[in-house]
Amino acid sequence: MAQLLDCSPMTYGKWERDIVIPAAQYCPKIVEILGCLPGENTSTYSGSLQAQRLRLGMDRTALGKEIGIAPGIISYWEKGVYPPDIQYREALNRLGIDLSSFNLSRDGIPTSLAQRLLDARRHKKLSQHDVAKAVGLSGAPAWLRYELHSIVPPKRLWLRIEKVLGVDVSDLVPPELSELTQ
Repeated sequence: MAQLLDCSPMTYGKWERDIVIPAAQYCPKIVEILGCLPGENTSTYSGSLQAQRLRLGMDRTALGKEIGIAPGIISYWEKGVYPPDIQYREALNRLGIDLSSFNLSRDGIPTSLAQRLLDARRHKKLSQHDVAKAVGLSGAPAWLRYELHSIVPPKRLWLRIEKVLGVDVSDLVPPELSELTQ
């Protein structure tokens, strides 16, 4: 099998014993032989993105160069921290990576609260520090709780956020999360 995959028997043995995972360069051949990548999860956008990237034989650095973004951002996407913005989804699609089945956005409105807050801040061209200061938080790390981790801001901050970002926070917060705010 190692000969079919064009790798050393020792490398193949490490894959078989789950000591290491195959490098991206070997993945297209593995798919050709097995029909899939062992352990791939295509039920989420993040898992699907990673599986499709590996099927193309690309590591994050190569993909980043192709679409013009840092490999660390791709890592965030693949961990499900937040989905790619629309321009990157279009660039991924041009490479054959299709995420359209995951309904990441509808009419340009991203599904996660964190992404909605991030987009609203970027639209206003404000820094994280500027927003944090304007809404009465101690600094950018305090704002990042909401923007990176989809933690729902307390209702006492909603009016301030609405004034700063020019959005109705109640429209941004998914109904299932609005009950969690105080």
